[in-house]
Amino acid sequence: MKRQPKIFSAATFLEMALEMDARIDYSQKVHPEKWMDWPSMMVRYHQLNVLLQIFTPETFKKDDFGYSLEAMLKGKFLENRKTENYKEVFAKMDKLITAQKFFPEQHLGWETYDLVNNFEECVKFKQELNRVLDFNDGIMELSYEYYYSVLETRAVLNKVSTKRLDQFLATCIDPLGRKFTQSSLIKNYSYPKEDPYEMEIDNF
Repeated sequence: MKRQPKIFSAATFLEMALEMDARIDYSQKVHPEKWMDWPSMMVRYHQLNVLLQIFTPETFKKDDFGYSLEAMLKGKFLENRKTENYKEVFAKMDKLITAQKFFPEQHLGWETYDLVNNFEECVKFKQELNRVLDFNDGIMELSYEYYYSVLETRAVLNKVSTKRLDQFLATCIDPLGRKFTQSSLIKNYSYPKEDPYEMEIDNF
């Protein structure tokens, strides 16, 4: 069973944002009050609001969760950040591009706004990939006759690695690589201490 993390980084934040985005529709993003009868989602909402404020303050709007989440997933927070903070990211991007047999000529130097499209497209890919990686989730019990397909698909999924992609996205969000303990978030940001996963199991 999944548990609420104890250490929070940009990677943790991104996973929580993607999970939330996959669970809700547009109207729920715009009107989070619709979750009042859904306690675990209210906890997720308040937790993510704290992390949006910490990691992407450039696009955080206190009273507009839908905008804050969408702007983060589209990489809009990168638009006005300092280019010098991303020198290592640009160097890794150059290394991958120039390692190809054929690649486009770069006419201008890197700027942070160049990261916006790359970030957004990688997030879109991550969203689609998560749906595939979760293909066998939710299977609690299976008969012998149906087990073969699970084994075949699991064998493919087990070979998928998103390590480099996740590192790129996390570094875009927070090039400083900060980490926060749950206790520090609770103390300094009124982060909800409840575990939404436990709440969902208890209400199952």
